[in-house]
Amino acid sequence: MPLPLRNAVNSLTEKYSGYCGIFAGDDANGYRFIVGSSSCNCQELATRMRQEFQAKGGGSAPMIQGNVGATAEALRKMWGDLVVPANHSTALVNCQVPAFLGWNASDLFFP
Repeated sequence: MPLPLRNAVNSLTEKYSGYCGIFAGDDANGYRFIVGSSSCNCQELATRMRQEFQAKGGGSAPMIQGNVGATAEALRKMWGDLVVPANHSTALVNCQVPAFLGWNASDLFFP
């Protein structure tokens, strides 16, 4: 995953205490993703994504990355169903690969 996206997830994890993820791509070709958290085990999310969507990738407890062939709608639904500790918030960003550096607030989805 490009370093700017990793840096963006790191910035999100400083602001939001739950899962923070960026999914870059489209429904036809799939999404590359990077997810981080300062309070949740991202490896548990990776396991869920492998089980539900046959996602490929891995990482460590604070950060995972990979690719997944799910639709944006399915990913938003899964994201909205995530269980995070009380008083924690999550952040989800969906961006197009050619414009991943130009995402804006309208690209943010908060369950």
